[in-house]
Amino acid sequence: MASLADRTSRELAELGHCQVAGLLDAFGRLVRACLARPDSDPVFCGLLDGRVGAAERAGFATELMGIAAQGQRYRQNTAVVETVPSDAAINPLRLTDFCPRFRERGRVFKPMTFIRIVEPQPGRTRVRLRFKRVNY
Repeated sequence: MASLADRTSRELAELGHCQVAGLLDAFGRLVRACLARPDSDPVFCGLLDGRVGAAERAGFATELMGIAAQGQRYRQNTAVVETVPSDAAINPLRLTDFCPRFRERGRVFKPMTFIRIVEPQPGRTRVRLRFKRVNY
């Protein structure tokens, strides 16, 4: 039987602000992203590969080693996604993902940026960062 980290979730959270667009899977992996516009070619496109495990191999991930459980939600009334995986010893990690948007000099700025905040919670958390760009 495949471990929890090996399974691909079809529940995807959307990130974006009309300048960039991305999709996060239930484990907080950025499995699809289009830069410099939402109608541009994808930079991370593991979802387009039909092979088993392709979404896990292509993309940007902050992976908790030995993941046993996970939860994901949008912060209320925002486009900010929080993913909280935990390992078998209940050592959680909080991943906060969003695309910044701000008003300055009378305009709204939408930089071509994805932001991820990684917050280890109390405990001994082991994390692996993975960045793999695949174009088709």
